[in-house]
Amino acid sequence: MISVDYGARWPIKFEPFPIDEFPDIYEDVLAFAGSRIVIKTWNTMDDVARCKIIERMTIEYCKETSPKKNYGIGQAEIRGGIIDAIDINGGGGNQWLCQLGSYQSNQ
Repeated sequence: MISVDYGARWPIKFEPFPIDEFPDIYEDVLAFAGSRIVIKTWNTMDDVARCKIIERMTIEYCKETSPKKNYGIGQAEIRGGIIDAIDINGGGGNQWLCQLGSYQSNQ
């Protein structure tokens, strides 16, 4: 897990998504994030803007699906799934996050 302080009230935390336990939800997170992220825009963003968009997608996904209540999956794991989705779509999400700290990808 890594924690990124980007100027918000609290730093955001990233953890790898538990794919083995929840493969269907992982696929749902990948589809959700993949439909909302524009990789060309992602590549031009600075670290703060990237953190803000990840946090916004995390909040939107959690409001729509309640993964913590229904499955015990926290926001840190959802963020990990979103990073994987960005990576899968060619945005280098895991590479970017590795530059900020030590993070193990689910790939």
